[in-house]
Amino acid sequence: MDEKQAFERINELLEPTDYPVKITSMADIDDFLLDDDNRRFEQYAVIGRIYDNLQGRPEIDRYSDVSMPKEEEQIKQAEF
Repeated sequence: MDEKQAFERINELLEPTDYPVKITSMADIDDFLLDDDNRRFEQYAVIGRIYDNLQGRPEIDRYSDVSMPKEEEQIKQAEF
C-alpha cells in the first residue's frame, strides 16, 4: 500500500467518527496518533498499524492497550 492509498483508507476509517481533519500527509497521521484523545476511536490501532507499515516497522505493536485479538488483527491487515 502506498501513501496515497493509506491516506484514503485512513479517511474511510475515520468517516463514521467526529475526527475533524482529513488525513493528507504522514504528519497528519502522526498528529492523530500523538493525540491521546484519539485513543477513544476503535480505529486508532488500525491506523497506527497502517502508519507503522508505511514507516517500514510493521512488527512494532505500540497499540497493545487498544489491540484486538490476533485473529481479528490478521483479518484487518489482510483487508489492506
